[in-house]
Parts: sequence; structure tokens; C-alpha cells
Amino acid sequence: MRHLRVTAAFALALGLIASACGGGPGGTPTTGPGATGAAVSSEPFVMLSTQLNTVTESEALRQQILSGFTAAKVEFRGETAGPFADRVVAESKAGKGTVGVIGGVHGDFAALDLNLFEDLTPLATKLKDRGFPAEAEVVARLKQMSA
Repeated sequence: MRHLRVTAAFALALGLIASACGGGPGGTPTTGPGATGAAVSSEPFVMLSTQLNTVTESEALRQQILSGFTAAKVEFRGETAGPFADRVVAESKAGKGTVGVIGGVHGDFAALDLNLFEDLTPLATKLKDRGFPAEAEVVARLKQMSA
């Protein structure tokens, strides 16, 4: 049952991301710690996740959620926790990479410096009129887990 709730919450978060980004104009992505004003880019990117890694789940993600995101080509890659963290850190240190969205449970982020991530509060504020559930925003905030 817990796995189902985590999967459902993760799918909801991905749906929110896809709906928030879809339909916007192309632009230059912002990168790096503390960057603001995230823009939708038409550049292809990788969605890296420790969740939805079974064949059934990953196919459902591709067909039901990612297929509706047309602003850019998204390649979903399922990964285990160790290589997941290694790739995020390596791309951050290199200052470039292909990972544009990461997903996992809070424990997957424990090994990562939270300063690697862009604060999306300005984007959430801008998209407030889209009616996203407040609960989804609360569980999506990484800084909440370190408090």
C-alpha cells in the first residue's frame, strides 16, 4: 500500500511538472544553484528517477504523462539510488548535462547537497492560478525534509 501511495504521489508530481511546463514558449533553460526564472526549453532532456522503474510503470509514465509533454523530447531513465546520486552530482560539478528533471523519494536526495537544486518557488508562485493541490507543493519541497 505504501508503494502505491508513493507511486501515486510521484505520478501526481510528474503530472504537475508536465502540465506546468507544457504549452509555454521555448526558451533557454536556467541552470545552476540558485538560478531563478526557470524557462521551458525545447532542448531534449533526461528525466532521471529511482521510481516507476518496472516495465509497467515506466511505460505508463511514458504513455500517459510524458506523451502529453510536447515542449521538448524527454527520455525517461530509471536508476538505482547510488548511480542516481552520482549522475546528479557529476552533471552539477561539470556545469552541464542532460538531466532536466529528477524524481525519487526523500531518502534518494539525502546524499545530495540541496544547494545543487534550483529553488522553484518563483515558478510555483507564477503557476498558482493553475490550482495545484497545496499538499503536492508541500511534499515536493526538499528543504522541508532537512528542517
